[in-house]
Amino acid sequence: MIQIIDNAEEQMRGLLLYIAEDSRSNQVAQNYLEKTETAIKGLEMREYRECITSRQFVGRL
Repeated sequence: MIQIIDNAEEQMRGLLLYIAEDSRSNQVAQNYLEKTETAIKGLEMREYRECITSRQFVGRL
């Protein structure tokens, strides 16, 4: 699991460097990073809510 996270972080760094070089703007890359982090946090929260909901359902059986 840790290797997957390391690979994902490496790919994200590469993507951000590509965006910064292509757009010639670190700010564009920073904005992209912020949007990506927001999306990841949203997915984590959704997964957490689904996990809590399923545990509550199982507890009622």
